[in-house]
Amino acid sequence: MSIRPLFLLLCCLLSVAGYAQKGFSEDYTLWSVAPGDSRYIFADTAYIRASASVRDAPLDTLLAGDEVKITAIVKQPFSIKGFTARWLNVTYTKGGAQKNGYVWEGLISFTPMRRGATKFVYGLNRMTDSISGKGDDEFKSKVYHIGLKVVLENAVVASAMFRMIADESAGFTEASAMAGQGLEGVSNIIRLTFSGEACGIPTYHYYYAWTGKQLLPLPQLMEVGDAGVYYHTEKFVFPSEKGGKPGMILLLSEDAEETGKVDKKGEPVYKEERKTLRYKWDGAKATLLK
Repeated sequence: MSIRPLFLLLCCLLSVAGYAQKGFSEDYTLWSVAPGDSRYIFADTAYIRASASVRDAPLDTLLAGDEVKITAIVKQPFSIKGFTARWLNVTYTKGGAQKNGYVWEGLISFTPMRRGATKFVYGLNRMTDSISGKGDDEFKSKVYHIGLKVVLENAVVASAMFRMIADESAGFTEASAMAGQGLEGVSNIIRLTFSGEACGIPTYHYYYAWTGKQLLPLPQLMEVGDAGVYYHTEKFVFPSEKGGKPGMILLLSEDAEETGKVDKKGEPVYKEERKTLRYKWDGAKATLLK
């Protein structure tokens, strides 16, 4: 059965409509916030201020995992930690009282995730330069340092970090927190997705297993395609899912190229190749089986 991705149906529409928020730095699109949205505080400590300026003394302090609701976005950028973000007017509850103030966007999370009392908070730690090659072949790129924190009972109990190139594949992000999917010793599986706004730009999925004490990295997945031309897609099948195997993670991949023919519905006919990789799960790591 084909695992052709839905993004092939959408990528051309996105490239025409322009998913990213035009007129601002590309960094802004990672948060994708709008008035009425709720987010967690991502930084270990975030100051709430009386206005959209660091020159004002802090009114209050919030901690990682505290929830804020965005009431307005101030189109006044501020740069720190190597990247630029805006100021947000927010409301929040503390000590039984509702309060409001301003917080810098770079201190809040991306897509909020929660399973029961456990909050999974991910965001941008910092942005740095990466230089590869030498002389005329030297190439300089920007790198996002993405952090993931687990917050339980108002305390950060675990964290992880990975780096990714700040290119068109980091145009926007979304995430989900799933159940353990039948993996031994795993309470939740976290998927962090980063993608772009046009056809031909790869989408990357970063997976972590939460054991209740540790965040354990799982293999990274990638998919890319151009509608009517080609696609490559990858997906996991976990033990509790249809077709899953006990103690195993199956990685299904599919590559396809259009043949120049169309079916009865006028859709392109692809020449497809499918593969399956098997990972053995021992409760601590996924090992690829040959």
